[in-house]
Amino acid sequence: MAWSYKEKIWFDRSTDGGRTWLEKDIVAAEQPGGWDIEIASLGRANVMPVLVCDRSPGPNRGTLYLCWGDQRNGVEDTDIFFAKSLDGGLSWSKPLRVNDDKKGHQQFFPWMAVDQVTGHLYTVFYDRRNHTDGQTEVYVAVSRDAGKSFKNLKVSTEPFKPTSGVFFGDYNHISAHDGVVRPIWTRLDKGALSVWTAIMDFKKP
Repeated sequence: MAWSYKEKIWFDRSTDGGRTWLEKDIVAAEQPGGWDIEIASLGRANVMPVLVCDRSPGPNRGTLYLCWGDQRNGVEDTDIFFAKSLDGGLSWSKPLRVNDDKKGHQQFFPWMAVDQVTGHLYTVFYDRRNHTDGQTEVYVAVSRDAGKSFKNLKVSTEPFKPTSGVFFGDYNHISAHDGVVRPIWTRLDKGALSVWTAIMDFKKP
């Protein structure tokens, strides 16, 4: 399990079906700004942690991956971060920035999935790298090397501009299986909400 509390990402685990847990929770990462942040034109924006495990038959089987957002680079520069653990969550790697844009833009509402056939990682998030007026797009970051690097792909066809008067929910989502990847997100057009996905098909390595 992973959760946010007092500007930190916490981790605990059970190996007996939840009957017992670690004697002490582990701090996996710092989270400056916390999980509930302020983003212009949104009523609230969550950057809560997402924890996934590689159960694929590949070389990284058993690796734990964490994805979240925070404001360590400033309140006008929210970024998506990533860390991994090779020892069942007892220790975590130094956070890696997932979005590959220049500094000074907002990324938020992250979610991550691991393809349990290929072991590849996919992260979806809202992104304002191309706009300064609140217009928002959707990107998916792809890693085929266990999170050492991420390639960012824009998956929305047109930007949209949220408004704080319309509640967008608390998170997006993404699923991946055998190279078939489906992110899902919400957008606003002329006051009407709609739910979207992108058709993303990746070949096996």
